[in-house]
Amino acid sequence: MCKTFFSPQTKDQKRIAEDKNYSTTNKNNIEINTSCERGFKIFFMKIKCLTNKMDLLNDYIYLLNLSVICICEHWMQIEEIKCTILEGFTVASFFTRSNLKNGGTIIFVKKDINFTSSNLSEYVSESHFEASGIYLNQIKLQIINIY
Repeated sequence: MCKTFFSPQTKDQKRIAEDKNYSTTNKNNIEINTSCERGFKIFFMKIKCLTNKMDLLNDYIYLLNLSVICICEHWMQIEEIKCTILEGFTVASFFTRSNLKNGGTIIFVKKDINFTSSNLSEYVSESHFEASGIYLNQIKLQIINIY
């Protein structure tokens, strides 16, 4: 298991040597988690509006060589998600609010990774349990992004 963290303020690389999950909340109140399992780097961020932080996310993609990106609080509607492009990635699964503002979850997967989207529609509830999910076929790993 490998862990890496980059601070959005300084972009200084900090290696986490312990073999346990790493989580932090930085000065911008953005939660960041990364982990690497069998060559896959899975990244989580509570971003609080993805549209104005695309440059930040692209920096993480470039610096960390990510495989899967899980975002909470993207604050987008379906039309915006359809227009969201992260070079080299596919929107694999998402949940967006239809009646309230903000919230939402989205999972991006590197284009060369074989995955299956998980149907969580019977479990999700706007502002109570927002989730998106995928199954990584190659490594037999289910990922559920919950907000």
